[in-house]
Amino acid sequence: MKNKITGLLLIVFLLGSGKLWAQSAQTENIKTISTKKAQKLAKRNVLLVDLRTPAEYAEKTYDVKHIINIPIDSLATNLNLIPKDEKVVLVCRTGNKSKKAYAVLEKNGYTNMVHMDGGIVKWSADGFAVATPKSTTCCKSSGAECKKECKTNNQSQAKSCCKKVQK
Repeated sequence: MKNKITGLLLIVFLLGSGKLWAQSAQTENIKTISTKKAQKLAKRNVLLVDLRTPAEYAEKTYDVKHIINIPIDSLATNLNLIPKDEKVVLVCRTGNKSKKAYAVLEKNGYTNMVHMDGGIVKWSADGFAVATPKSTTCCKSSGAECKKECKTNNQSQAKSCCKKVQK
C-alpha cells in the first residue's frame, strides 16, 4: 500500500514538473521590457495596450498619450484595434495578463509587440505617472471606448469619439 502511494505521488510530481516546464517554455520567447523602457517608448507615441478590466482601468491608468484598454477576455474579438504594422507595448496590473495577451497576438500573426514586466504596480512604484482616466467616461453608458485620437485631443465627451468594443 505504501509503495502504491509513493508511486502515485511520484507520478503527480512528474506530471506537475512537466506542466511547469511547458509553461516556462511558453514564456521564454516573450520579448519583455522594463517600465523605464516602456516609458521611453510611450514618449515616442508607441501604443500601450492595457489588458485590465474596465473597473481596474477606471481606478488608475498609465499617464501616457497613446493607450487603449482592451480587457484580456475580449482581446481575441478586438484584434482589429491593435495595429500589426506598429510596435505595441502590452501592459496590465502585474504582468500576467500581458504575457497571456502576447501569446494570443503571436498566434494571430503579430510580431512587433513587447510585454512590460511588472504592470502598473511596478510602473507606479518606479515613480512613473499614473492618472484617473477621463477619456472613457463619455462612452461607458453605451458600452464603448473612446477612439485614440479623441483621448489625445480631450474630445472624449463627443459621441463621435466612441467606438464599440465587442464582448
